Amino acid sequence: MMYHAFMFGAQRQRFVALRKGLLAAGAILGAVCGLCLWRSRRPDAGRA
Repeated sequence: MMYHAFMFGAQRQRFVALRKGLLAAGAILGAVCGLCLWRSRRPDAGRA
C-alpha cells in the first residue's frame, strides 16, 4: 500500500513539474512572439 502511494505521489510530482515547465515554455514563447509582432508592427522597425 505504501509503495502504491509513493508511486502515485512521484507520478503526480512529475506531472506538476511537467505542467510548470510547459507553462514556462509557453510564457517564454508567447513573450517572444509578442515582441516580434510588436517590433514588426512599428513603422520604424530596425531593418538593416
